[in-house]
Amino acid sequence: MPSFPNPHQKIPRQGPPSARTTQVKPQQIYIPSQKDTPKLLWIVLAIIAVAAAGLVFWRVNLQNKLDEKEQQIVALLTSADQLIVGNHDDEAEVAAHQALALLPEDPRCLAMMERISTKRGMLKKLQTEAFEGALAAANQIAKSDIAAALDAFGEIAKDPTFTTEAKQIAAVQSRALNGTICSLRLPADWPMEAVVNIDGTDRTPKDLIIGGLTRGKHKISITRYAFRKIPEMELEFRGLDSLRLPTIVWRPAGAKVFVTSVPPGAAVWKGETDTGKVTPCTLEDMDDGVLELVIKLANYEDTTVSGVIRERSPLKLTGKLTPK
Repeated sequence: MPSFPNPHQKIPRQGPPSARTTQVKPQQIYIPSQKDTPKLLWIVLAIIAVAAAGLVFWRVNLQNKLDEKEQQIVALLTSADQLIVGNHDDEAEVAAHQALALLPEDPRCLAMMERISTKRGMLKKLQTEAFEGALAAANQIAKSDIAAALDAFGEIAKDPTFTTEAKQIAAVQSRALNGTICSLRLPADWPMEAVVNIDGTDRTPKDLIIGGLTRGKHKISITRYAFRKIPEMELEFRGLDSLRLPTIVWRPAGAKVFVTSVPPGAAVWKGETDTGKVTPCTLEDMDDGVLELVIKLANYEDTTVSGVIRERSPLKLTGKLTPK
């Protein structure tokens, strides 16, 4: 028999799967019996017990962590407090930041940070006041003694409590002070015709001030026409303030005395003092009154000549020597 279907045989038609009839078995619902109730209750109780135990464990673990964190915070804040007392503010700030990181917004940590900030502000104020005081003191010293002021500025530069900015200010003022020149102040009634000579050079004052003098000692000589020469003096210039010239006593120049002798070449003595003059000569600046001179020449007797000077008028004295 052939394996293929008979074309004349009718095959029943099959509908789509959705049209096929499916038999559904009824679902069975488990309803616990009275015998199963105790077992179920124990299971529920066991679940509750496990959950409660887990909750307790979690709470205990959380509390332990909180206690450990609290101990760390207390230790850090205690360390910060000790560091502040020991003036180690930077290290104290690090400890306070670490405590604040463990518990942000903690009032104790915030209070510690505020304490450090307040102390720094007070220290800065005190340092500023101390620096300004030291600077003012150095500038005050400079008025009378520049060298001492430079030493004071040097002490400021060495002081570890002053800031770098403060030390820079002191260094600038020190350099400016180091190149300072001094000056000489003349009295208010200084006569215009008087000449001031400093270290061999005549100096002209401006507004009674002679400036451009280096620190140190200088020789001062003063002359005034028709007045006696003032003895040379040595003054030391040390400070910024103008050095005041010592009081000058102006004394009118004395009379001129012309001395001659016969024969000439005799030494002229005034009392026990050799004037260093040899006849004929002129003696300057002789006071009014009686003047006695002794004329001395080898192989001749000492001869005394005298006269009276009035109102600083010139006087002529002549001595005739007698051979021994």
